[in-house]
Amino acid sequence: MVLRKIFKKPAGDSHKISKRDHKIKADQTSKAARDIVLRLQEKGFEAYMVGGCIRDILSGIKPKDFDVATSAKPEQVVRLFPRARIIGRRFKIVHVRQGRELIEVTTFRAHHTQGKGAQGQQSDTGILVRDNVYGSLEDDAIRRDFTCNSFYYDPSSETLFDMCGGFADLRDGILRTIGDPYERFREDPVRMLRAVRFEAKLGLQLDQDSCDALEVNRHMMAEVSPARLFDEVIKVLMTDSADIAFGKLIDTGLFDQLFPGTADALDADPGLIRLIELAMENTVDRIKMDKGVAPFFLYAALLWPATKLSFDEFCANGMSPSEAMETAARKTLDRQSVRITIPKRFSVPIAEVWKLQTVLPRISPKRASKTAEHTRFRAGYDFLLLREETGENTDNLGQWWTDYQKANPVVRQEMAHTRNKGRPRRRKRTNNNNSPSN
Repeated sequence: MVLRKIFKKPAGDSHKISKRDHKIKADQTSKAARDIVLRLQEKGFEAYMVGGCIRDILSGIKPKDFDVATSAKPEQVVRLFPRARIIGRRFKIVHVRQGRELIEVTTFRAHHTQGKGAQGQQSDTGILVRDNVYGSLEDDAIRRDFTCNSFYYDPSSETLFDMCGGFADLRDGILRTIGDPYERFREDPVRMLRAVRFEAKLGLQLDQDSCDALEVNRHMMAEVSPARLFDEVIKVLMTDSADIAFGKLIDTGLFDQLFPGTADALDADPGLIRLIELAMENTVDRIKMDKGVAPFFLYAALLWPATKLSFDEFCANGMSPSEAMETAARKTLDRQSVRITIPKRFSVPIAEVWKLQTVLPRISPKRASKTAEHTRFRAGYDFLLLREETGENTDNLGQWWTDYQKANPVVRQEMAHTRNKGRPRRRKRTNNNNSPSN
């Protein structure tokens, strides 16, 4: 494993790892985060760069964000930085803006049972609903989720503090939960999604105790706020390891918990999973080429199997394709909202991409031109190509639209006339007596 070549085992069993062994360089860290740490230290507080940013540097990955942990209380942090504000109730965090960077600053936390009253609260199912019990560096370290996220880096002394054995676990390719994994997953079920993300991103293997705890607790995903899960799924799947992460969601059973409608559809027609797999592969390719990936397109693919089966059913019962797709889209999105809340700014384009699958085949000179100008045309066209790549027969529609986009206006008119010639017109229905209810 490549990571084995990066690490040198520190002498003795000290929590301190010197620069000679960790090899973190100043230019690998954020200047804004360094300045915040040094400012806090100047005022007599403990402060370190913490967690994922250090984990990524040690793993040879460029961090996207930098976080700081400190002994200073949120109110004390805010007084030290003019562009700072406290956010959150469940976990109080201070956002400090330095130039163009936004750094999250958190206060060292202790176990929630050490708090009084509202500082630390747990639901009947075990989920932490408030965790603002403050403690020491050592307390904070054992409150984190995985050993690879329990690193504290002091840029002033260039010392790395490894409080939970994460350095050795990274070297050995192990993703290990800190403490009792059963308890940690119940405190915050989203940690199970984070486990999948870190396994896929870092090439780590979740230890057996944590795997067992995940299997027992995966049903707890239903206890997580549906609004929170929308972003958490994006964090797992909008990455350059989306294909691996998706496979792990399926293997662990977490996908069934997150997308029950899609899971039921895949049970009915396992072949429908291929479109999602292709969407994940496409996501990986686009991110590696520094191209954008739209969350709505990702969710359109994830929810397509349920929509496709409903659409086919409604068409078989006499609905027009357009009406059937609109009804199927509403059914899918309504059911999904119970588990994951999809904001309207995403649910609307998702439905538009699906609707375009019924619009793209309806070709005439005027209609083709109007369709090509649709706001979601490109996404709808890309989705059509995904469907064709799964083996779905569309009468070579994807190639026709590919050629149409390259053609000049005169050729486009001729193409539309030729495609439309000889195709029977759909008779308009005069009633909806045979339409199934939504």
